[in-house]
Amino acid sequence: MHPMWGVAIAVGGILLMGLGLWAMMRLLRNQNSAAETDVESRLAVEASRRGWVVDGNPKQALQLYNQACLQQYELPRRQSLRGPAKAISATAVISGQHRGRFFVAGKFEVLTTDGRRTPDDRVWVMVPGYGGVLEMHRSDGLSATVNTALGWNNFRTGNSDVDRKFEIVTTDQNFAQIFVNPAVVDYILAQGRSIDRVSMLGNQIFTGRYEGTYRDPDNLVRYLDMCCDIVDRVPETAWSGAARQY
Repeated sequence: MHPMWGVAIAVGGILLMGLGLWAMMRLLRNQNSAAETDVESRLAVEASRRGWVVDGNPKQALQLYNQACLQQYELPRRQSLRGPAKAISATAVISGQHRGRFFVAGKFEVLTTDGRRTPDDRVWVMVPGYGGVLEMHRSDGLSATVNTALGWNNFRTGNSDVDRKFEIVTTDQNFAQIFVNPAVVDYILAQGRSIDRVSMLGNQIFTGRYEGTYRDPDNLVRYLDMCCDIVDRVPETAWSGAARQY
């Protein structure tokens, strides 16, 4: 076979491969676009039915996010010479009522304590009054044991299953004792890996492990339900402040 035929076949193969990759990328883009259109369409319907505000006030969302950052900064291990993290922009904000509680969801660009800019999707629910500052996040047993010994985790439930799977830190031992009660513990354990974090920051709670976009109303309702399910299991005595209007 003439050498030029070999070159032509090789070039043709490369062109066909490139054409195939281009077609695949275009198909994926079209599929993603169709999926996003479907999500936004379902969100519009659900928001209209529930009275939610879609793409609403970013200023309010930023204020609430940064209030939570200030609360979080009070926790051990969160202090930094640079000060607390701070959200500098908010987009795709959704707000409204769910099960009688005000919520906000949004996409935030956050300036971290080490000076980096990072995206953060956040969905949170407002509690009946003002609670304490507490975080619990899922961890392997060794990390939880070591960090507790170092004094970084300053609260233990007495439930070996929870204390082995979660690290808990708080600014208020009395609040933690009321909040992390047996009903809340049983609920969190029953959710398995669906809940890998619970943050209770003053008058805000957020939880879960976000899987898929919160713009999908099915996902959003699931996230909100987890927050509300936990709050429902916390005695009213946990909330020291009067009920707030948002």
